Formats: sequence, structure tokens, C-alpha cells
Amino acid sequence: MKTPQEYIENKYPIIPCHANERRPKGNEWEEKETGKLERFSPGDNIGLHLLEHIDIDIDNPVCHKFLSQIKQRGCALYGRKSNPESHLLFLGKAEFKKWVMHKTLKPFYDKFRKKGTILEIRSGKGLQSIAPGSVIDDEEVRWDRFIEPKEYSGDLRKDIELVVFATMLSIIYPDKGERDDFCYAISCLLKKWGNWSEDKINKFIFELSEASEPQETRDRNSIKDKHGTKAFKGNNPKGLPTLINQMNYPEEGIKDIFKVIGITIGKEKEEEKEKKITKLKMFDWNEYVNLNIPEPKFSSTCIRLTLFSLAILTSFDKTSSSYPPLKPPAAVTNI
Repeated sequence: MKTPQEYIENKYPIIPCHANERRPKGNEWEEKETGKLERFSPGDNIGLHLLEHIDIDIDNPVCHKFLSQIKQRGCALYGRKSNPESHLLFLGKAEFKKWVMHKTLKPFYDKFRKKGTILEIRSGKGLQSIAPGSVIDDEEVRWDRFIEPKEYSGDLRKDIELVVFATMLSIIYPDKGERDDFCYAISCLLKKWGNWSEDKINKFIFELSEASEPQETRDRNSIKDKHGTKAFKGNNPKGLPTLINQMNYPEEGIKDIFKVIGITIGKEKEEEKEKKITKLKMFDWNEYVNLNIPEPKFSSTCIRLTLFSLAILTSFDKTSSSYPPLKPPAAVTNI
């Protein structure tokens, strides 16, 4: 399927775009009817108006290291020879979202063609994707795998967020010599601020390290599959200070990466505060009188000081009572 007629026969909502461009033809194109062959001219690009589809637009190639499972859940794949499988097409609707790395991490992402842009979820009226059968930058857009797109089986947004999170960490992954500290610090942050389980951390860090460490510099004696276990033991926990002070990562950049998966570092969640409050034990009177509370013990010096203080207060009270009571002043009459 790569001609306007074939798309229309298969009921895809396509629109004409300018040749060798991503720009749709005509003003207010999103308001016009789709799937009309007479609107196309020879050489036009084919735009798929994403009214019924979700396009996962991959801007950073590192994403592909973490996308293998998602690619097996009913999507068609397309792209160009220089950028294959850069679009995952699912049936359905989703909220638009674009992920970009924090500007403080520019030294890490500046080498990529799309700079800090990682990925976009594109879906809805007014959004379109240049479909196979088109030409962009003099390069053919082609199907890498054509199947009829299906709805995603699972929570697509959460799964994509995890891919973006892993991709960003992979982009800033350190050189040999600091990798264990990096992985352990990330594990401790996931445990403390994300409440991740031990097994979930172990699995994530292992996959991150396997995808991020080049074969030629990989230390096979340091397989990183137990950092979650180490974090849960609580021995010498590491975290943000290690990443900032020891490894020179920018604080804002690290915190921004964790926000991708909904983790705010350095701020206690309201639900955690509520848990602490609800743990307070409230006693009724019957419980209170049966509490095993030890009687207070006072030293002889403390008792003597207390009695002496009471004696002074009593003497003061008697002296004060010998004076006549104060009377209010006489009323003053204005003259």
C-alpha cells in the first residue's frame, strides 16, 4: 500500500501534502474531508490524518534499544532507509505528547540529529504523518512491516514513558569506571522516590546496562542485575548527591528525567504524608487506663525545689491579700 488510491480503498483518512515536504496542501486542511482521490496531484506526498490512529514518532535512535516489546503489539512500522522503523502506527486515539531532554543535558544530546527531542505520541485532529509512498528529503518513505494496525494491548502512555526514561538514562550513561555508582544511585532514587519494588529495579537496571554498555568496554564481571537488591538492603545508599557531586551531572537535568515517569525527587508525596498521619495510634479511655506507663521518678533535690517554689507562691498570695482591693477611677465629666 503506497498509492493514494490504495489507501482510499482501505479506508485510510489521507490528505495531500506538498511534494518532498511534510506540509499539507491548502488552508484549514484539518477541516476538509479526507480520502478524496480528486484532491491529489501527481507527485503529492501522502499524509495520514491521525483521526483514528496513533503514530509513535521516534526522533532519537537510542529509543529502539527499548522498543522491542512494544513493536510486537500490533503496530505497523515504517520509516526511511536512513531512519528505519521510526514510526510505530497503532489503531486508536491518544493525547499528544512530546518528550525533550532538559537543556542542562545538551552536552549529552547535542550530537543527535534531532538534538534533545526523544519521541512523540501523535494522534488526533490536526496531526498527520507522512505515510509510505511519499518522499522526504529526496528519500522514499517505506513500510518496514505492514500489517493492519491494531489497538495497543496495555497502557501505551505508561509503557512509552518508561521507554523515554530508559532512553534518556542511556544517553547520559557514563564511561567505564563510574557505571556501578551510576546504576546504584539510580536504583536508590527509584526505591526512595518511586517506591519501585526490588525485582522491578533489578530488571530495569539490568536492561539499561545491557543496552547502554558497548561490547568493547563491557565488564562481564560486573553484571548489573542486583542493584535493586543492594538498594533494599540499605547499605551506604546513594542518590542525587552522588550523581551531582561525584559524577558532575546537573541536578535539574536528573530531576527532569525522573519526572518522565512521574517521580518528583526531593518532595514528599502527599499520600506518603497521609500514611504517616494514619499510623498515629489513638486511644480511648479504657485503653488509656490500661497502658503500661511507668510512674515518673523524681530526685530528692527536685522535690525540695518544687516545695520551696510552692512556699514562695503561697507567701506571695497571703501578702497580696492584705492590701485593699483596687477601685476603678471616678468617671470624668466633660466640661
